[in-house]
Amino acid sequence: MKKFDLKISLIIGKLLHIIGSCSYAMAVLTLIIFLDDGFDSLDTVIIVLAFFIVVGLALCNAAKKIKVNADNVRQYVPIIVNGNVRKLDNIAETTGKPYEIVKSDIQKIIQKGYLKNAYIDESTHEIVLPVTKVSTVENIRNNAASASKKLATRVVACPCCGANNTIDENSSECEYCGSSLN
Repeated sequence: MKKFDLKISLIIGKLLHIIGSCSYAMAVLTLIIFLDDGFDSLDTVIIVLAFFIVVGLALCNAAKKIKVNADNVRQYVPIIVNGNVRKLDNIAETTGKPYEIVKSDIQKIIQKGYLKNAYIDESTHEIVLPVTKVSTVENIRNNAASASKKLATRVVACPCCGANNTIDENSSECEYCGSSLN
C-alpha cells in the first residue's frame, strides 16, 4: 500500500471535518425551516435530517481516523527511527499506552508503508527494520570516477513526522511519511 504524504492526509482530514460540520449545520437549518413552516411534510424532513446527520457523522468520523493515524505516525516513527527503540514493551512504556495498542498501532503504520520493509518479530516482540546502506561523502568520492557529479549527504529531521533522513541533493521527501524535505 502506498503511503500518503502526512501533511496532505492532515489537510484532507481537516477538509472532511469542515464538510461534516457543514452537514450537521444543514441538518439544524433543515430542522429550523421545518419548525418555521409547520408540520406539513414530516416524511421528507425526516429523510433530509437523517441524510445530513449520517453524512456529517461519517465525514467527521473519517476525519478523526485520519488525525489519529497522523498522530500515531508522529509519535511512533521518531521513537523507532531516531530513538532506535525497537522493543514493543519499551515503546509502550515510553508512550504510556498498553502493549496491545502499541502493537496494533505500529502494525498499521507498517501496513501503510511508513516504515519500509519493517515487521514485528513476534518471538522477540521487536520491530525489525531493514538495514539501510547510508551513502557517505567518502563512499561517493570513492565512486566518483563513474559518477559525473559528487553528491553530499546530510541528515535532516522531517518537519512532519520527526524522523531523521539521510538525504543528498536528489532527495526531496521523507522516506517514512512522504512529506517534502525542502
